Amino acid sequence: MIEATRLSSFRLAGAALAAALAFGTGPAAAADPKLDPVPLIEGWLLPRYDALAAATTAQAKAWAAFCPAPSAAGVAPLKEAYGKAADAWNAVEFVTFGPITLSLRADRISFFPDRRNGISRGLSEIIADSDPTRLAPERFAQSSAAVQGLPALERLLYEEGAAEALVAGPEAARRCALGTAIANNLATITGEIRTAWGDKSSGVLGAIVSGKGDPALFPDVGALPGMILTDLSGAYQRVTDTKLLPVLGASPADAKPLVADSWRSGRSGRVAANMIRSADALLVAVGAQMPSRPQYVVTKAATAADAAADKLPADIGLDPSFAATPEAPSEARLHGIEASPAGPLAVAVGRRPGRIALVFDRRKGGVLASFGPGEGRVFSGHGRFTADGRLFLTNEIERPADGVRVMGHGVVAVRAVDGGFAIRDEWGSGGDGPHDLMRSGAALVIANGGIEPNTPEARDAEVTGSGITLVDPATGAVRGEGRLSPDLASLSLRHLARDGNGGTVVAAQDLLKDGEARPLLFRIAADGALTPFDAPDDAWRALRGYVGSVAYDPSGRFVACATPRGNQVAVWQADGRYIGAVPLTDGCGLAAGAEAGTFVAASGYGEVIVVKAAPEGVAITARRTGGPRYDNHMVRIG
Repeated sequence: MIEATRLSSFRLAGAALAAALAFGTGPAAAADPKLDPVPLIEGWLLPRYDALAAATTAQAKAWAAFCPAPSAAGVAPLKEAYGKAADAWNAVEFVTFGPITLSLRADRISFFPDRRNGISRGLSEIIADSDPTRLAPERFAQSSAAVQGLPALERLLYEEGAAEALVAGPEAARRCALGTAIANNLATITGEIRTAWGDKSSGVLGAIVSGKGDPALFPDVGALPGMILTDLSGAYQRVTDTKLLPVLGASPADAKPLVADSWRSGRSGRVAANMIRSADALLVAVGAQMPSRPQYVVTKAATAADAAADKLPADIGLDPSFAATPEAPSEARLHGIEASPAGPLAVAVGRRPGRIALVFDRRKGGVLASFGPGEGRVFSGHGRFTADGRLFLTNEIERPADGVRVMGHGVVAVRAVDGGFAIRDEWGSGGDGPHDLMRSGAALVIANGGIEPNTPEARDAEVTGSGITLVDPATGAVRGEGRLSPDLASLSLRHLARDGNGGTVVAAQDLLKDGEARPLLFRIAADGALTPFDAPDDAWRALRGYVGSVAYDPSGRFVACATPRGNQVAVWQADGRYIGAVPLTDGCGLAAGAEAGTFVAASGYGEVIVVKAAPEGVAITARRTGGPRYDNHMVRIG
């Protein structure tokens, strides 16, 4: 997270400016000849507008080169050109005087904040409309400001699946045409701004030098120093008030990383840093026109703010320990992940009704092999290595005849790892619709989910037929069973977690949507008997009938559940006492953290958080945003 000292450095720069203004250079003394605006415009502002015009022109050329022959490799230059244009814009986005104020140019370059999702709605509407005249330069310039600028381009390049949609698919041509229209529009706007400024003998700057001013922009040339100083002091305030504080919140639990500027491209911290560095350069230029003492104060403050900006992460809220690295791309949607205890192999099993499981090297990356379910069956999403890593067990479901709305019987397929994961034995799972399985203590625990909620089989059903089966891990012989009480018959037992000392829990999902508060977390006894954990009714209801993942912390003292429908991670003591919950929108992936009392959780919006639990409460202690859209499960290795 951004430390308070960095925010203080930014505010210090603003305070130094205010102190310097007391020497007679502030807006109240705007006509004071001690501050000459011409060197500031000529030496600081215009070179930055030159850079912006050049970057947007280069970006337009990149799109023109890409669209005639789109390719996956060609997307990277588009992203690079976008980043350079966005960097150049950040350097001047706090400037509110001059030609930028005409024709809504600032909003058209960067429509931020977008409080009503106007950008995404506008882009979707244009993409769906095949009329080519909408993208003609004159007409496009009259479109909503939301779709004309850098944030719109960011979505076309960085949203989930957007890069692929530029290369192939039914929308590829239209998306390319739209990206080209936006890039050309940006080049036109920034070119108009720079042309309007002119030089000492022409344009707006020429009018300032002559003392005549501009009737629309600077009717009183003497007010210009005050405008410059107001924008300069406002730059630091804008960074803290619009780029940092709304994102960070009062605490990590209050953070809102998805309101950050440029979060999709992972640039939200860079935006703030770019603005600070540019404002610091202007501050130093202003200080150069001051007496030695205030000049020293200003320069020192600018140096401190620069140093603070250098320490900002690329993405606000970023914890560098949770960077995401793609290891095994898959066209199919996978579900549970299991790492071998005896080497670098890991297996990701397809989500029900899964047809594939991928074997990959978790150290070097890359898919090594794949395998499918047994004849007439589908994967249910989970598999486990045996303790020696020689066998891999998969839960599989027999497919019923077409049109028959029942969950199939469960089979545990025992696969030889060194035999290409070929099936060498098969055991009954002890029920229908098995989902998770896990060795805990002396038994292999199988969660037979029965009828899975939110599936066609669940329509009009009120009883899942779910249960727990304990089997001998060597022979598959049944050693125990656990069944839910009749008042909990609508629950489907799905995900398992163990503490390493024989303690096992199972989390459930509810078939019914009747608003009743039913427990969704249970302790499994050595004979399979189920005991519900405790929580207030409101806490159970807050899970929205759905737990997607469950995990113990490293100490085994705490258990957490993640619910993408309830948008939270809830935590209990292992003895069943409810502690509390923290928010995580669309959060499902969950695993033990690095330290006792901690968990790591991930969301479908690319967030990763660290959750700290103690008997007195639970809190978020670190957060990273801007990652891929994480799916159901994660596993800690090592």
